[in-house]
Amino acid sequence: MDKPVIKQDPLYQLLRTENIKAFNEQRDELDTSELKNGDYRGRDLRNMNAAGLDFSNSYFRNADLSGIDFRSTNLEFSGGVERAGNPPIARYRNPPALQQRLSAPHSPAPCPSDLASPGTTDRAGQ
Repeated sequence: MDKPVIKQDPLYQLLRTENIKAFNEQRDELDTSELKNGDYRGRDLRNMNAAGLDFSNSYFRNADLSGIDFRSTNLEFSGGVERAGNPPIARYRNPPALQQRLSAPHSPAPCPSDLASPGTTDRAGQ
């Protein structure tokens, strides 16, 4: 997995400078291949048109992703979306495969005393 980088690509720079309006206007006319492996952390990307784009292996920690529809966007191996400053990624509109992967339960291991049958004590309590 490649490390996310800052690039000189015109579309990438529009996102880095948070010029979402210009990005949405130019995204269909310019090459979008340089958007993957990008470093978007801390950026205000609200209302970006992400339909059909490839943001694989990109980093979004603390980016504002409000109003973005990710259902047809490749976010494979992208990170930071669900970290501090953003609600869990499942709250965004995501591709079904990503939704399923992210909605898997993540519960901590139970404490041994929680495993004891009601009305009994475990060995530690004796």
